[in-house]
Amino acid sequence: MAYKDPLTEAKNRHALEIFFEEFNTSKENASKPTQLLILDVDYFKKINDKFGHEVGDLILVEFSSLLRKHVGKDNTYRIGGEEFLVTLQNTSPFEACDFAENLRESIEKHVFSVADHTITLTVSIGVSELKKGEEFNAFLRNADQNLYLAKNQGRNIVRHDGDLCLEMSSYSAFYKAIKRKFLKTNSQLCLLPKEFYAKTSNWI
Repeated sequence: MAYKDPLTEAKNRHALEIFFEEFNTSKENASKPTQLLILDVDYFKKINDKFGHEVGDLILVEFSSLLRKHVGKDNTYRIGGEEFLVTLQNTSPFEACDFAENLRESIEKHVFSVADHTITLTVSIGVSELKKGEEFNAFLRNADQNLYLAKNQGRNIVRHDGDLCLEMSSYSAFYKAIKRKFLKTNSQLCLLPKEFYAKTSNWI
């Protein structure tokens, strides 16, 4: 049985099922949980309609390569169409949200050069924590809920259970704005607690 997607060279659903089985049978207790990111290319049908399916396939190939550069080939799966999944082991929910937000920004800034076309795109990302004992299909259904939330709230965003990733995204944007101001004055900058951000975000 093949465990690699023939088009994108990412791992496929069969490989992901094996990952689930190994996760559920492992007796190791990691200090932090395992998080899974489900990514869906926004408005991918429009890319196919405008440029053709051949260009669409080349976009998916380059997109998969970009993911593997960020997370490694052993952690990248194509689970159907323009939908991919990334595994982040030994990762806290906050770390997963921060990683997903950085990944989202990197993809948004990336220029896909295929078949004499230069194309940019965005992704919606749902983040979910993997817990032992969960069945494969049941987990994917639950994880898709966060992805659907991201798409229904405008796309090109990251969603975790609750509003965690939205809070992280706002805090990250605030921190970057503060950093830019401090760099202009050559001042030292320390990471401020979120409570400070909540009280002072209207300064920016």
